[in-house]
Amino acid sequence: MPILETLSQHYFIDLVAVICMFVSIWLLGNQKREGFVFGMIAAAGFIAFNGLVESIPGVVGNLVLLGLNIRGWNRWNPAAPAST
Repeated sequence: MPILETLSQHYFIDLVAVICMFVSIWLLGNQKREGFVFGMIAAAGFIAFNGLVESIPGVVGNLVLLGLNIRGWNRWNPAAPAST
């Protein structure tokens, strides 16, 4: 099976979700609030993907991750500059 056919089997939803999750982790690791937005996009993509493959635990787990990203966005408090 060619690689493009394999990647497009689920309309690239899983690929986009994985890329968004990596970007989310990168941004949050650099203390950027926008990481939560990419986390929400990734969770939504994984919800859609798990719906396509009919995985209820996958849908539920990613709904939890979506909620945690929303909570993180709402509770974001940038770190105060360190005093020297």
